[in-house]
Amino acid sequence: MHLKIRHRTEYRYETPVRYSIQELRLTPPTTAGQQIDKWRISTPVKASSLIDTFGNVCSVFVQESPYTSMMIEAEGELHT
Repeated sequence: MHLKIRHRTEYRYETPVRYSIQELRLTPPTTAGQQIDKWRISTPVKASSLIDTFGNVCSVFVQESPYTSMMIEAEGELHT
């Protein structure tokens, strides 16, 4: 089965947020029954990737400038 996935998270605040750390676990794993054809995560600032204790891809970024809204999107295609 060919799947196209799009996930969107949006934050909105009444007063500015001055600092935040985001840890995103939005990347599906490649397994025996699932192959990732393409995958992209969009964040307001550059994110770095690491593998957590459970083997999940974790995208991390720090937002250090004040903001009142933030949009994060993950999208891609995979086969199961």
